[in-house]
Amino acid sequence: MKSKIDRCASDSSLHRTTSAPSGHVRDARKLASKYGAKPNVWEGNVEKYLALKSQRRYYNDPVTSYGYCNGPVAVRYTRNILDRYRLYREVIPK
Repeated sequence: MKSKIDRCASDSSLHRTTSAPSGHVRDARKLASKYGAKPNVWEGNVEKYLALKSQRRYYNDPVTSYGYCNGPVAVRYTRNILDRYRLYREVIPK
């Protein structure tokens, strides 16, 4: 069971982890890069800019293509998934 969880985690990308459409995640990655964050790191980086895509300043930024996103909901959903994944990793023996 644990190997399946590890495989899913290592095989998944930010696009598959979050409930936001992949275009919004790409926008968030572009914003992260523009503002000096790490575009390939979810926590504290891409998640921040996905949440900010609910603000006009960010969803109208020239680097974005997909407009408004209710980012805080997608970020909360993704945090719940990642928290559960970490819990499973602690509980399931190697």
